[in-house]
Amino acid sequence: MKNSKIIALALFVLTTTFSIAQKNKTPEERAEMLTEKMKSELLLSDNQTQKIATINLDIALKTNQIKSDESMDLEAKKTALKETRKVRVAKFKDVLTVSQFEKMKKLKKERRAHKSIKKNKEEKAE
Repeated sequence: MKNSKIIALALFVLTTTFSIAQKNKTPEERAEMLTEKMKSELLLSDNQTQKIATINLDIALKTNQIKSDESMDLEAKKTALKETRKVRVAKFKDVLTVSQFEKMKKLKKERRAHKSIKKNKEEKAE
């Protein structure tokens, strides 16, 4: 129990750090950071790391293009970004093992829970 709390806290700190660090990064830098994070969390092989890096770069460039496209309204951007995330997950599924993919989903769920808790605390503070 104590170990799981320590691990959860470490993941929270790591996620928060990456979140803050990514705000002013280029798509290439964001893709590299995400790849390194996935490599350490999911214990990727060298071959998997190369494939994941390619996927992350492709998605980061597409995401940047969508966000900077002034001809799209907010709803169109949300829809396009959602589709991009679906494509990324599908590509990850082709590269990762079943256990790695499940671990990635579990970590994502934990991050969402931490983000939700943080958001609730901020709302209460207001």
